[in-house]
Amino acid sequence: MSHRLLKIKDSNHIIPIFGVVMLGLAAKYVYRLYSSSKQKQRLNDPWYKEGFKDIPSPSEKYPYIGHMLSLGDNPSFQLEKLHQELGPIFRLQMGTQRWVLLSDPLLAHDLFVRNGINTSGRHPQKFSYKMYSKGGRGIVFSQPDKKWKNSRTVALMVLSSKFVDPLQKSIEDIAESTVLAVFGKTTQSPDDPFIRQIIRDTEKGNLLVGSSGNLTSFLPGLSWIEDLYHGNTREKLIEHRDQDLKKLIADAVDGDVDCLAKQMMTFKDEYGLDDQDMLVILSDLISAGEDTTSLSMSWLFGILPHYPDIQRKMCAEIDAIVTKYGRMPVFSDREEMPYIVAVLRENLRFRSSVNFSIPRYSTDDIEFHEYFIPKDTVLITSMYTMHMRPENFSEPEKFIPERFLDDMRTWSASANGAIEDRDMYAFGWGRRVCPGIYLAEVEIFNVMVRTLSRHTIEPGLDSFGNLVYCSMDTLDTHGITFGPKDFTIRLVERKDSSLNYSS
Repeated sequence: MSHRLLKIKDSNHIIPIFGVVMLGLAAKYVYRLYSSSKQKQRLNDPWYKEGFKDIPSPSEKYPYIGHMLSLGDNPSFQLEKLHQELGPIFRLQMGTQRWVLLSDPLLAHDLFVRNGINTSGRHPQKFSYKMYSKGGRGIVFSQPDKKWKNSRTVALMVLSSKFVDPLQKSIEDIAESTVLAVFGKTTQSPDDPFIRQIIRDTEKGNLLVGSSGNLTSFLPGLSWIEDLYHGNTREKLIEHRDQDLKKLIADAVDGDVDCLAKQMMTFKDEYGLDDQDMLVILSDLISAGEDTTSLSMSWLFGILPHYPDIQRKMCAEIDAIVTKYGRMPVFSDREEMPYIVAVLRENLRFRSSVNFSIPRYSTDDIEFHEYFIPKDTVLITSMYTMHMRPENFSEPEKFIPERFLDDMRTWSASANGAIEDRDMYAFGWGRRVCPGIYLAEVEIFNVMVRTLSRHTIEPGLDSFGNLVYCSMDTLDTHGITFGPKDFTIRLVERKDSSLNYSS
């Protein structure tokens, strides 16, 4: 009886035991299907290559647009947060574009200098590449081919100290105008119609170069929105630019004033360039010089009212030169003005005027450190974050010119020096480093010296007479560049200026 009961008892467990076995087999089969699917997915992932680490990416993204909403209104600050969360390298999916962003200067150097042959391309965007640069002419948006190399060689020559130094008198006369140095044009005031038109066209062009003017390159399916929104604005802008520049170039070549345009045109035939090439090169110089240089000076005029002690030290150095030589300081006096040199360098670090570098484009697959970067990826350095790294700068959130007192190199020497000695990154990397660094430093130096030689820069006043300072955290950003929101200052005449007593 007991044997029979045991048999019945065992038979009662047959179904549940069978069910468990079948469930296990089913789970194993589903897991294999899932693993196979994931493996296929992995193999189709352009970021995947066996033996390489994944480049981290923010988890939150949206269908079709990817991470396009991740940068917000202030990309510099948002990129800093993402780097703090994800590390010195991460990737974004910006619509159909793949982006890699870096905040570590050593990583950036390795990517853009040591791998420069595959990381110096430009994305062939509709406005910047096809329209603005007329299919890749000039030096900013062109591909790194022979014509680009020749164009860049010409730009480097005429923007070097050899050619810029003889123009010092012109730059000093109207230091705030990049256009003066390029075309030899003189103006009576910043409201000169010529200057205002150049500024307006430059601002419009820079807006269109940013993401708002290149929606198609991110979301090709929405090209109709871009055409509807911009209409023929882009074509008219380029047409207007070309007309103005052709006249300016002709006037410069035929005129008696020595200028960079005249110097540049003498190299045209030697380097196999035509009139269209020269037009785009000069447009590049105007756009890059006017926008970034003016924004850098805007930050400086916004920052200095916060620091009257710093201004006093700067004024003392200016007065010492005036007393010693009986004249206004010039750029060649910079070796005797270490504090002003340090302030200008710290301004470039603290607020560099660009959210990130002009994007590069990988022209081939790249095996980079522990990472794999596929071909046709947009490559960007997070400039603001790079200048705010505590690993490179102590108390980076503070404006401390003294950190640079022992560095008297020109900006050009710093940007082109060994990576271990670099302390500024705003001018880019390797074969794409900005060719106009020397001219930019000369201009900003002259503007600041001429301002502080006779005035101090004081905060504005509201309607109740309260001091109103420029905000360091409220930005006016347009794609690549960023500056302070509109603010007011007061230039207060210095009663103790040495110019009042010099002969």
